[in-house]
Amino acid sequence: MKILKLSQGFTLIELMMVIAIIGTLASIAVPVYQDYLIKVKVTEGMSLVASAKSAVSENAVTGVPFNSGWVAPYPTGIVSTDPTGISRLVASSGIAINNANGEITITYTNRIAPGSPTLLLIPVDSGNPLGSGKLIQGGIVDWQCHSAIPPLNNILRSHVGTLDPKFAPTDCRA
Repeated sequence: MKILKLSQGFTLIELMMVIAIIGTLASIAVPVYQDYLIKVKVTEGMSLVASAKSAVSENAVTGVPFNSGWVAPYPTGIVSTDPTGISRLVASSGIAINNANGEITITYTNRIAPGSPTLLLIPVDSGNPLGSGKLIQGGIVDWQCHSAIPPLNNILRSHVGTLDPKFAPTDCRA
């Protein structure tokens, strides 16, 4: 009578195939995950800019300087004028309002990308850019977001930020 011997464990080739599959999946997943983390950090700047957008909109209705009554938020490790994001006590906020046209600039630290990338929010009234001391006509201020390559349907395409469009929010992409 013959006794069959059952093998216990995996062969070397089976183990190598599993390692190759895991390595391939990791080589795809890690860069995607890193891009996702940067996109999440970019949204921090978008949330910090909410009070600046309100101030520009309200001041555009009354015809006063765009930054009147607005207080810049405290700098963070992601949104700050300090490229490293470390010295928040010395650096100023990475959110700034241009008094000439109401444009809001978000300056990110090097934790997003080298060179302190910026994202630009442009206020628009009925398809026209805002101007200092000029009252809005349409009754509402729309916001256009400009990364390094602004969307084709936006006005003032010459006003751009420096943030890579792949990290920008969806409405900021070309």
